[in-house]
Amino acid sequence: DATSEEIENLLKELSVMKMVGKHINIISLLGCCTQGGQVMLIVEYAKYGNLRDYLRRKRPPGHVLSGSFEQDENDESYKPDDSDDLIHSLSTIDLILFCLHTAAGMEYLHSKK
Repeated sequence: DATSEEIENLLKELSVMKMVGKHINIISLLGCCTQGGQVMLIVEYAKYGNLRDYLRRKRPPGHVLSGSFEQDENDESYKPDDSDDLIHSLSTIDLILFCLHTAAGMEYLHSKK
């Protein structure tokens, strides 16, 4: 169960998400329900999940990070993805495009201050 502080933080984030509007590089909030003490969200569908886990799944085999981002073998986000849609590995161009799209989304969020 979530603490009251966690619920309060989620509700603050919801209010921000409502103000953001639509942008191609930001997952949109479609709806929410806060009845009965629970907070439920409906967000735009992301076919491949979140970017962090997608990049971890696409990481070349044997690539291990050091420090606080050390690989946890039991974490499902580190498992290679064998789906047909994800056969190819990511190129430098793919990674640069992810950076550009992320920056565009962040720039949009900044403009909504």
